[in-house]
Amino acid sequence: MSSPPNDAIPSTPTDRVTARFVGGYTLAQIGAFIGFVPLLNVLLPIKAAEIDNETASLVLSQAAMWGAAAAGLSHLITGLLSDSTRSRWGRRRPWILVGGVLTTLSYAGVYWADTPGRLIAAIVAFQIAFNVMFAPLVAVYADRVPDRQKGVVSAFLGVAYPIANLFAALVIAVVLSGAAERYWVVGLTVAALIAPFAIFGLRETASLAPRPPIRLSRSFSALADRDFRIVFGSRVLVQTAMALNNLYLLFYL
Repeated sequence: MSSPPNDAIPSTPTDRVTARFVGGYTLAQIGAFIGFVPLLNVLLPIKAAEIDNETASLVLSQAAMWGAAAAGLSHLITGLLSDSTRSRWGRRRPWILVGGVLTTLSYAGVYWADTPGRLIAAIVAFQIAFNVMFAPLVAVYADRVPDRQKGVVSAFLGVAYPIANLFAALVIAVVLSGAAERYWVVGLTVAALIAPFAIFGLRETASLAPRPPIRLSRSFSALADRDFRIVFGSRVLVQTAMALNNLYLLFYL
C-alpha cells in the first residue's frame, strides 16, 4: 500500500489525552488569554488616556480596528505555515515558542509608546506576535484531542477567559499600581504558563520530510459546510460583542 502524500490532511486523533496533557494545555490557554485580556481591557485604555485624555476613545478605536485586522490576517497566515512546518521540534512547538517570546517583547512597545501613532503601531505589532503563538496553540486541540474527549477538554479550556478577566480585574487593576510592573507581571505570567506546556507537555513527532505546499483553498474549504458557516458566524458575533463591551468598559467605570 502506498503512503499518503505529504500534504494530506492529518487523520482525526484517536489516542486519549492524559490528565497531565489536559492540565498543561489548560494552563497554556489561560496564559494565552492573560496575554491579551489585561492588555486590551485595562492597560491599553489607561495608556491611551495617558497619551491624550481628550482623544483617548478615538485612539482606542483606531488601535482596536488596526489591531483586529492584523490579528485576523496573522492568525490565518501562521495557521497555514504551522500546518506545513516540518522540523525536529515538531509543527506547532516552534511557532508557539517564537510567538511567546515576541509577544512578551511586544509589551515593551506598548509601554514605551508616547504618541497615538506609536501606540497603534505597537498594538498592531503585539497582535501579530500574539497570533504567531496563539494560532498553533489553538490547533493543538484538533491535532491531539480525540472526538470522545473534545467536550471535556473544551470545558477545561473554557475557564481561560473568565480567569484572565479575573486576573485583569484583581491583579492588574487593583493589586499592582505601577505601570512598568503591570507589563512585567503580564509578560512573565504568559511565559510561565505557556513555556512548560510547549517545551515539556507538547510531544510532537519530529519530521524532516519535505514541506507540503501551502494551499490557501484548504483553509476556506470548511465554509462550504452550512453548519460550519452558522457556527462561525455566531462565534464572530459573540466575540465582536464581547470586544466592544470590554474595550470601552474602563472609561465608564
